[in-house]
Amino acid sequence: MSNPNTKALAVALSNTFVLYVKTLNYHWHIKGENFYENHLLLENHYNELAESIDSIAERIVIYGEKAPATMAEFLKLATIKEADDSKKDATTMIMELAEDRKNLADKMLAEIESKTLDPITEDVLLQQVQSHTKAAWMLKSCKK
Repeated sequence: MSNPNTKALAVALSNTFVLYVKTLNYHWHIKGENFYENHLLLENHYNELAESIDSIAERIVIYGEKAPATMAEFLKLATIKEADDSKKDATTMIMELAEDRKNLADKMLAEIESKTLDPITEDVLLQQVQSHTKAAWMLKSCKK
């Protein structure tokens, strides 16, 4: 990808997909006294991430490029890491996801501030920044 817009979107897509899988992992394996609430919270988050994935990928295709679409491609481009252990306690899982969301928001905001993107790509990323910022706040608020 030679277009700076599609490069930025491909990284955003890859990070969002890795985060989606990580959120699913934690949704499936979370335990504890607030299981039901945490399980539903993570379900809401992975559903929202799925919508974001589709939106970002379609934007890449609109530019005439092929969106990354395999785990190998996602992992090559992503800056966040997959879940390394699903046996973590609920608080650790949720705080890790909160940190990932904050990091993605910061990375996307830096991309916007670089002033190398067109206004549409900036808007797509800004919507993602808003979503990740709110999600990070919600997740961090779960900590006792």
